[in-house]
Amino acid sequence: MEAVTAVSGSPLSPPVVAPGLQSVVTTVDGKVTITAPCAGGGTMSLSPGQATSITFDGNGPFNAEFETVFIACRSRDVTLNGREHVTFSGTYDTFRPLAGSTMTREGVITFALNGVEGRRTFKCTLTFGPTPGNITASGTATWEYPIGTPISGMGCG
Repeated sequence: MEAVTAVSGSPLSPPVVAPGLQSVVTTVDGKVTITAPCAGGGTMSLSPGQATSITFDGNGPFNAEFETVFIACRSRDVTLNGREHVTFSGTYDTFRPLAGSTMTREGVITFALNGVEGRRTFKCTLTFGPTPGNITASGTATWEYPIGTPISGMGCG
């Protein structure tokens, strides 16, 4: 598994994309990739997977996957490098996921904050319950800062 990175002031939130700069869309072998510059330099790209199928009326089954890649993506005092893989599956009713629908995120996030490198390793699943807002989180998430020194941090929930 390759490193993943996402930050905008914290190693969990997405980096801030540079305002006023244009994204670039490329297609290679039928795979679309959208690449945008990060606020402090570097790039962030998003590639939907081949198995993605979502109805546009907000009702029925859905399957989606995508990969986010960060290359020297800098926002504030944080620089990110790596990738994250996300999958969704289930059924929508008026754009709401129904009970049993899931979202899984997995990867290894590396980040440099003020010149010190840290890492978050995670494989987390969210399972949607029978009522809106009823979501169960499971899986594991570990943090190191600096790398090699375990610290407590946000889990999968």
